[in-house]
Amino acid sequence: DDGQPVFDFPLTQRALDGFRALGMSTMAATCDQSFASIHLSSGDAAAAQASLLRSEVVLAEFGERAQRSTTQAMLARAYELRGDVEAAGAALELAEELSAAGDVANFAITHGVRARLALTSGDAATAERWARSAVAHASMTDFLGLRAEARLGLARILWGRGRTAQAEPETRAALDLFQAKGDRPGRDAAQALLHAHPQRDGD
Repeated sequence: DDGQPVFDFPLTQRALDGFRALGMSTMAATCDQSFASIHLSSGDAAAAQASLLRSEVVLAEFGERAQRSTTQAMLARAYELRGDVEAAGAALELAEELSAAGDVANFAITHGVRARLALTSGDAATAERWARSAVAHASMTDFLGLRAEARLGLARILWGRGRTAQAEPETRAALDLFQAKGDRPGRDAAQALLHAHPQRDGD
């Protein structure tokens, strides 16, 4: 397999240790976000939550807003994946309160979480609207992984609504982005979604 992981654990750990040794606490908290991204990509939401809670403690203590807003957005995702709807909702509200108006990456994450929560509650139409908003925000960034996740989230909703003509290209777009990023778990998830839904005629 010639794909590369999204992050390198040893290098991230080395950076984290170095920042801590230098007393650069907020930079160390950012490394914890990187660890959380690794864990989320691999499907370990519990480990991601633990990393993000470490990040949150430091960033809150220093009164930091920009990185803390991202930590909260990612926490919302981790909580939602673990089925803790109340905690996810609280993290969503705090993330969006802390985020600057132009922080499109955070809104790509939070709107994706809102889409999944709406879908869980049975409101597919609202879920689709939030998912499309997540894609729109992610598309304004250079983050391939974020763009891929947003498109895959939308694709899953579209498949569920029987929108084959829209769902398949969204899934393939996500697959291409995951491959470009070198995110093997994401690539596998997109491929599995395509295999689960053989091409059909109509929309």
